[in-house]
Amino acid sequence: MLKYCLLIIFTSLSACSKVPEVSSGTVVLEPAKLELVWDQAYDPADPQRNKTEISPEITAQLLKLGPFRSSSTITSKSNESTIEFHVMFSDEIRFDRMEEIAPLVKQTLEPATYKMIFHGAQYGKTFKITMTNAK
Repeated sequence: MLKYCLLIIFTSLSACSKVPEVSSGTVVLEPAKLELVWDQAYDPADPQRNKTEISPEITAQLLKLGPFRSSSTITSKSNESTIEFHVMFSDEIRFDRMEEIAPLVKQTLEPATYKMIFHGAQYGKTFKITMTNAK
């Protein structure tokens, strides 16, 4: 009988206590990004074609999509040299903006062969925080 009384007392006390607050969320480690890669012929003897920076005209057009960082790589094979440009946009650009982005990129980089690479968002683990009020 004492066991049942203790069980009833414990149940009634736990029913009166407050429900703990639970917060949860997912951490975004890296947002979705857009990367552009294109190449062009490279001739060290021709000062117009041996620039390793993106032209100001292309830079102005790409800035319409947002800030970016760029790099270039020169590759030589036999008698042929090419320079490859890489552009990674800093702001989040998702694949669902493709209809808006594709015409601008095509117009900007038209004579060159280019690749548009979308890197999806990387998410961290889901976490839960439980908070209870002390009495």
